[in-house]
Amino acid sequence: MLRGKIPDQRDWDLEGLEDRGSQFYATQLVKIAKHYGFEGYLMNFEVKVDMVPELLTWLTFLREELHREIPGAELMWYDSVKHDGNLSW
Repeated sequence: MLRGKIPDQRDWDLEGLEDRGSQFYATQLVKIAKHYGFEGYLMNFEVKVDMVPELLTWLTFLREELHREIPGAELMWYDSVKHDGNLSW
């Protein structure tokens, strides 16, 4: 739990981070939301995305973790990224 402050990096469980990839960051977002009583997140990407399948996997993981830890939480995604990773407004 963050208890109102960002912990020193030495307090984070970084073992195996390369294997877990960006799941670490999704987990931290869930902890922040839970601690501060957020109802979820709105993700907005306004850049070209080179790894669309990985982004979708990450968003799915984040949504599942939010729902597991915060019943009724929402994850909304608003962006201009097409399925090929290019932008279109």
